[in-house]
Amino acid sequence: MGKNYKNAVHTHVRDFYGGNFNLKIGLFNKNLALRINPNRVTTFGGSSQNDMGDGITATVNFEGAYYLYEVAMSIVNDLDRENEKRAVLERGDTTTILEYIRNQNNIMVAYLTICKNNQSFSYEFLKRTYQEKNGQMITKFVQSELGAFAHTILGYLIGVGAGRHLEKLHDESQNDNQQGFNSIERNQQGYQQGSNSRYQQRNNNSGYQQGNNSFGRN
Repeated sequence: MGKNYKNAVHTHVRDFYGGNFNLKIGLFNKNLALRINPNRVTTFGGSSQNDMGDGITATVNFEGAYYLYEVAMSIVNDLDRENEKRAVLERGDTTTILEYIRNQNNIMVAYLTICKNNQSFSYEFLKRTYQEKNGQMITKFVQSELGAFAHTILGYLIGVGAGRHLEKLHDESQNDNQQGFNSIERNQQGYQQGSNSRYQQRNNNSGYQQGNNSFGRN
């Protein structure tokens, strides 16, 4: 049986901006969340901001995230830059495609595409060039954004920075069981140690919780 959560929890992780779209990466409950939005800039109160109303979101489970990571790194590390690749991940009514193909200018480009409800948006990963001299100066390129995208996914896979997100994610049954256990434990400690110990314990717990909450806000 699946777990029921009191509220959906989302934590923003990183943004990529390029061309006509932007890509947002976050955590949604226990999944990875990918959202592609058009870079349509609107003005509100004298300041500009990206309009995210028309974006498409895909949620990816742990296995799917590893799949995207491996394919992305295979593109980053491929010495033969002419090898086209295409990986398709389907989950529910959403299809996520990571591909490395030629664009209209016959240049190899990596794209992430999300398709849902007969609509699709594609994000083109930007790359950077550098020069290497070996007898003559040669211009090469690095899949910088795609590599950063892959390592952001790797952070999700190994749990880097996920502590604050998981603290917000409360499972109803586990939370209720833990509250019951804590109540029994407090009663037993109070019976064994007396009221002065109970008072000291409440002060210690309060300080510990305040410290955690303060850390989470930084």
